[in-house]
Amino acid sequence: MKKYIPFVSLLVLPLVFSGCGVVGSIEELGCGFMGGKDQDHCYQDAAKRKESFETCAKIKAETFSALEGPATRDKCYLQVAEQKRDPSGCEKIEGGMISYTQEECVNSIFEKDIATLQENIDAAKDNPELETQVTKEQQELADKMQKFYQLLSDTNKSQYDMQNSAVKNLR
Repeated sequence: MKKYIPFVSLLVLPLVFSGCGVVGSIEELGCGFMGGKDQDHCYQDAAKRKESFETCAKIKAETFSALEGPATRDKCYLQVAEQKRDPSGCEKIEGGMISYTQEECVNSIFEKDIATLQENIDAAKDNPELETQVTKEQQELADKMQKFYQLLSDTNKSQYDMQNSAVKNLR
C-alpha cells in the first residue's frame, strides 16, 4: 500500500493546486526537459498558471517559422496581461505580421474594465449613493488608459488618437 502513495500523490496534488502558482512553478521546471515547440507551449501554459511575464520570456520560438516565433511569445504576454489585468506586459510584445500588437493587448484589458464600469454606471442610475464611487472609478480608469495609450503612441499615432477620444468620452 505504501508504494502507491507517491503515485497517488502525483495524481491528486495537481487537482488540489490546479490554477495555482505552485503547479505553474512545477510545470515550468518540467519545461526545461523538453525541446522545440513543446517546450515553448509548456512555458506558455506555465506562464498563464503563474501569471508570470518572466516565464513568457523563456519562450525561445527557435523551431517556429520567423513569423510564428514572436507570435507565440507575444500571445503569452497578451494572455498573462489579460489574466493579471496588467497592461505593463503589453509593452513586451514585439508584434509582427501574424502576431499581436501592443495596442491589441491594452485594448483587450481595458475592454473588460470599460464593460465593468458601464455596468456600474447603469447601477448608479438607480442608486444615487453609488454615483460618487462610479465617477471616481471613471476618472481612475480614464487616467490609467491615458497613461498606457501615451506609452504606445509612438508606435501607432492614429490608434492613440482614436483611443484618446474614447478616454475623453469617459470623462
